Amino acid sequence: MASQVQKGWVTDITVILPSLPFQVSPLSIDAPDIQNINDVMDSLKKGLRNFIQQIIDTSPKAYLLVDRKEPEKNRKLVQKTFLFRHYLDVVNVKHRKAITRLLLSSHALAIERLRWHRPHVARQMRLCRLCQRSVESPEHAQLECDGSQDLIQLRNTFLSEVSNATLVQVNINESVSLLRRLISSRETIARTAEFTHDVLFLFDKCPMYIPV
Repeated sequence: MASQVQKGWVTDITVILPSLPFQVSPLSIDAPDIQNINDVMDSLKKGLRNFIQQIIDTSPKAYLLVDRKEPEKNRKLVQKTFLFRHYLDVVNVKHRKAITRLLLSSHALAIERLRWHRPHVARQMRLCRLCQRSVESPEHAQLECDGSQDLIQLRNTFLSEVSNATLVQVNINESVSLLRRLISSRETIARTAEFTHDVLFLFDKCPMYIPV
């Protein structure tokens, strides 16, 4: 049917494959064989993986996912675009949702919420509602802001616990890389997810700062 350009799911595939934003091996309609089908499937998976990874690497919203690596069986760290992530195993549902939303920039911090504000608010003007000195980003809210004593106490307790758990020195001056490291570690992910939930909850209780 497909070779005669009649409607069907195989015909749909032949139409869709050339329209994808990456190159895929052509599907042979007249004389398909197992090798041809395997080539199509392999090129589709490879192209999709590279395409998604490029989006992650270039998106201003996905910077916490950049350079994400996973351990192999020999403990070597490698980049894997498609994988069931360990943070999805966090038992507490609220904590799991909080860390997932943070990573995917689906949180309620100003850097994301004011992206949709009209009139437009420039990124550098999406200031923290607690201190109004820096952009209200995940790394600022969790690791830098000193505009609330409750927040400082939450952070100090958290950093003390994860520093003891991982036996590494916490360098607060590298907040983005530190946050990535805390999220990527299976040893600290549950506590980091809990901390993320508590910090976002604290920020939600305060009205967002919107510049005039």
